[in-house]
Amino acid sequence: MYLPGQDFARLQAAVVAAFTRDELRRLLKVELDTSLETITPDKGFEAQVFDVLLWIERHGYLPAFAAGALAANPSNEELAAACTAISTAAGVLEERRPQQETLLPEHGTAGRLPAILGIEWVAIPGGVLSMGSSAHRDALAQPAEMPTHDVGLPSYWIARCPITNYQYQAFVFATEHPCPPHWRNGTFPDGKQDHPVVNISWPDALAFCHWANVQLPSEAEWEWAARGSDTRLWPWGNEPPTPMRCNFGLMIANTTPVAFFPGGATPHGVQDMAGNVWEWTRSLWLPYPYQADDGRENEAAIGLRVVRGGSFDSEARQVRCAHRSAINPAYGYDDVGMRVVLYNPAASQSTRE
Repeated sequence: MYLPGQDFARLQAAVVAAFTRDELRRLLKVELDTSLETITPDKGFEAQVFDVLLWIERHGYLPAFAAGALAANPSNEELAAACTAISTAAGVLEERRPQQETLLPEHGTAGRLPAILGIEWVAIPGGVLSMGSSAHRDALAQPAEMPTHDVGLPSYWIARCPITNYQYQAFVFATEHPCPPHWRNGTFPDGKQDHPVVNISWPDALAFCHWANVQLPSEAEWEWAARGSDTRLWPWGNEPPTPMRCNFGLMIANTTPVAFFPGGATPHGVQDMAGNVWEWTRSLWLPYPYQADDGRENEAAIGLRVVRGGSFDSEARQVRCAHRSAINPAYGYDDVGMRVVLYNPAASQSTRE
């Protein structure tokens, strides 16, 4: 059982407020016969509590831990409310389980953390991408998108949505990595837990990926997931964007929660490939034709990195599948976030529609 993000955050805050480190150590020993030091190294208490709850969640001990925590601190109303949410979430998750739309990649021990973070995966079958644009096919085509050329790609998994503030906060708590500069007291702005994380540099995005055992997509992988084999102009087809399909053109002038525009999904069900936030890729900015082995996918190389998808302040031409832009990887931007991919032979399976 995995708690929804807001319930996990509420439980974490309640445990931090209700217990000292020594009290938590005793609780773990009595209820779960384990030690704090076995689960998490010495670090800030809030970060330790996060590690403990991840471990408890992963091992299926949430109900036992909640019962023990309530017994140890029965008068704490916030703790009681957070623990009650565990049983409620368990019932809701069980009801929803048969209707899950996406198969979970069988990626072994190294891939458990993405599952704990609640990253929802979409299988992208291998194929040949007609990458880029041409003026006769697309009136909005830009020189940097030319020439059109074929790129063969194997199957892979891509996150259905961009990484959210809540998911990135898990990384910050677990590693003590600096949080985005606009966060306050180590957390994201109120009410934005399900918005895409922004103000992260390319090295920040790489650090998250290395921690979570995932990768940033290449720009070819990003474009293939966005448009597929029919060379559509936008993720949903060839009709121009509207306010019902994506967040663009300063119509909202801010980020929106991920998956807020289901009408803008790709045929595979990938969300937010147009607008909301630009997304880092791992690719260097080099001219077409794209060649994966020409050094552009070298993480150690110096140069501008490609971002894709456009954002809430982008024009219609910038939220097309083929549009590419380049920015300085050393900086974070208030309209740039990230999406991740996972490589696995099982990705050749179809998603469950």
